[in-house]
Amino acid sequence: MKSNFLKIAGLLICLVFVFSSFQLSVAAEVSEENIDSTSSITIIDGTNDPDPTKFVHPLWGSPCTEDIYNVQMAVLSAQPYDSLILNGEFCFDTEYDSDSGVLVTIPLTIKGDSALIDENGISRPATTIYNSGLWAPFVLMGTDGVTICDMSIMTNGWGVEVYDCFGEQPIIVSNTYIELDPDYSFHTECINIVDFDCPVYITDNQLIVTDYGLGSTWADAIQISAFPVWSGVSNQHEVVIRNNRIHCTGPLNMWGGRVRLGYSVGILNNVLFENNVMSGTSSWGIEVCMYTSDCIIRNNDLSGLSTTWSQIALLGSNHICHDNVLGQPIGGNPWGFVSAAIEIASMNMHPPATPSWHTENNVIMRNDYRNTGLTGWTFDDDDNVLTSGCVIVYDWEAYFGIPLFGVTSGLSCRTNLVFEAGSFPVGTGGASKQVWVLESDITYSNRVVGLPPDEVETRGIGQLITGAGEVMDFCDEMLELKIELLQTLSLPLTE
Repeated sequence: MKSNFLKIAGLLICLVFVFSSFQLSVAAEVSEENIDSTSSITIIDGTNDPDPTKFVHPLWGSPCTEDIYNVQMAVLSAQPYDSLILNGEFCFDTEYDSDSGVLVTIPLTIKGDSALIDENGISRPATTIYNSGLWAPFVLMGTDGVTICDMSIMTNGWGVEVYDCFGEQPIIVSNTYIELDPDYSFHTECINIVDFDCPVYITDNQLIVTDYGLGSTWADAIQISAFPVWSGVSNQHEVVIRNNRIHCTGPLNMWGGRVRLGYSVGILNNVLFENNVMSGTSSWGIEVCMYTSDCIIRNNDLSGLSTTWSQIALLGSNHICHDNVLGQPIGGNPWGFVSAAIEIASMNMHPPATPSWHTENNVIMRNDYRNTGLTGWTFDDDDNVLTSGCVIVYDWEAYFGIPLFGVTSGLSCRTNLVFEAGSFPVGTGGASKQVWVLESDITYSNRVVGLPPDEVETRGIGQLITGAGEVMDFCDEMLELKIELLQTLSLPLTE
């Protein structure tokens, strides 16, 4: 028995080393600018004039500010891979515009100057875009190879939006400060990316969301979704979200303040989310939605984050979540009890319009729960939760007893692995106290390392080895794709 456990532990440690060396993360060496040797540079000075009556938007024919007009004209005059450098302060108020601020449809670099300013203890780029309207100051559509970097965006609506972008060159948002103070009853984000299949790198940004629970809607830090689930296709290129600082504030009984990978009707694959710091309050910290696969969530610091629901929610398949430092779930959700820090769950929010999906072959391990304040799962005589633990594996429908969002069928939460051995809150016990697998016809064949033998539903390590092999195969395949991409771009591969 001890020998088998050592085999399992050794296999899992090897798995983590594979992920630690896995170079989906080679995007660290990608240049912030997509510029070739023939590109030109245009410098644009801001006026910060809020008067919307002086100019007509050259694309939409509606009134716009002078700064929107000047930057849009520079974009229309540019050649692919040119650079636009914005100096000073710009008024991009889009509330008078019928569509958006500046539309970018060719590969460009749009960046601020290199100066920094300190404000309220925060250092941010001096080039500042002000937008009191709903629509984003920058909308990237129908192109790859666009970089937005080195600027501050102060917005009441969206910050940066990306639509219908396909190709081999990356979309990059880097070294940008985006502060979203939502002022509209509409779902908005600092960064929103949908309908794409090109590499995406979101790195070294500061993203601030204030009062995300406005009215009946919400605002999030990041939302990314490749295609609608009914399209039957998804992104083949990688999405890298790294080294960002994200701070959100809002009421704990509302949705919002999240990083949302995928959507309730959207597919997303091949995401690396690592080395990010999240703080403040949010509904979920990181929500990996149901139609997702092959995501890596690692080395993130959520210790300063309080959440209504879990710190990390894993739906979908073939994800690995490891070496994250978690903050405190503090309740306020409809469950009536404090959520776990990490949940592995299955659900279908829009049946029958959307298909049921399997939450399967996910791995969570070596996460740090010591800041969660969770003492372990305890129940009263009627099996109602009295105190909460660190991990829950379950199906929403099975838990609530009735379909939560409609008629659901064909769901499963199965063949997931929980290997959390050493970083639960001090004195609260191990997996048998801190991990709750809510077994049902939908939730079955999940593995928890550390449970006593009489609590293990299905014994043996064959399934574990199969799952680990699938994850390692994914690593090998993605590394080959990354090497091929970097050779195409003539960019270095990190060691």
